Parts: sequence; C-alpha cells; structure tokens
Amino acid sequence: MGESDNFERVPKGSTLPVTIEDSRVAEARPRPLGKGRVLYLRRDPGFDFYLADKERAAMLSTFSRTLEALPTSGGSPALEAPGVPATVGLTLYRNGKGLFVDVNNTALDLETDTITPAMPLRFTVNLPKELRGQKLRVRVLAPEDAPGVEFVQKGSQRLEVELGAVPVFASVQIEAANQYDSN
Repeated sequence: MGESDNFERVPKGSTLPVTIEDSRVAEARPRPLGKGRVLYLRRDPGFDFYLADKERAAMLSTFSRTLEALPTSGGSPALEAPGVPATVGLTLYRNGKGLFVDVNNTALDLETDTITPAMPLRFTVNLPKELRGQKLRVRVLAPEDAPGVEFVQKGSQRLEVELGAVPVFASVQIEAANQYDSN
C-alpha cells in the first residue's frame, strides 16, 4: 500500500499476510480464517533478529523458515535475495508507481567504530502490475557515492538487480522509464 498508507485500513479482498503473536503456539503455521489465512507465531522473530549482532547469522535459517510460512496469495515472494549476508538488510517499499529497495549495511565493529562495506549483491523483485512488461529505469540514491547498478528483466514480471558495494546505505529506485519521456 506504500509508505504513506502504512496505518490505513487494508482494502477489502487484500491478500496481505496477517500474523498474530500467541505464547501458546508451538510452531509457526498458517491456519485458515474466513477467506484467508493467519500465521500464528509464539513471538515476532523480526525484532529479535534485528537486535541480534553476532548471533544473527546462526538465526538466519530459522528466520527464513518463518518467513516462508507466511500466508501469501501464491506465486513468487516480492523480494528474493538468497546470497545476501546477514549483515545487510533489504526492505522493499512501494512508492506511487514505482518501487524502492532500501539496503542497510550493519557490518559495524563497535570496538573500532568502523563499518565494513557490503560486497556487491544481487536480489530479485516481483514487479507490480503497473510495471510489468514496461521498459524500466533503475537508479541508486545514497548519502555517499552511489554504488553501480545493473539490472535484467526476467520475463515481464520479475527484475534482477546487481548492486555494487554499499558502504552504509543505498536506496534502489525502480520505475517505468516512459514516465520521463517528454511526449
């Protein structure tokens, strides 16, 4: 629904996943509810994963299995990044007629107060209907020198992005190229 609508009511018929924390739940498992499904979790794994430092890499497989259990409308996940290290966070946003993928590098050494740049990485996004089959423009916004970016459209529905090393933060903007035509 986009950043500006984060707290608005979900439209009728939405296929957005719903999760509920419940301390009585032994394992994450989707259950039917009305016309949809709800994933009951003992505890939200995202916050613990976010707070973890040295333990994050060991938590990744459990966190990944929990995300795979989320109810979906079928098809491919919105964002896939199997080779990205646990010290890099990727967040997909929808903004107007385009997408943003924020890349956060958390490889910070607290003792030396230094950050190790994230090595080049690759991820794939599912395109929303309004971007499918269109010629796309991809650019990177960053507070320091923006890393290089290359992209390949995989059919009409998916886009694979290769991003250069990210020192701290970068935002990859994906939009229709034709919105910049002067005609």
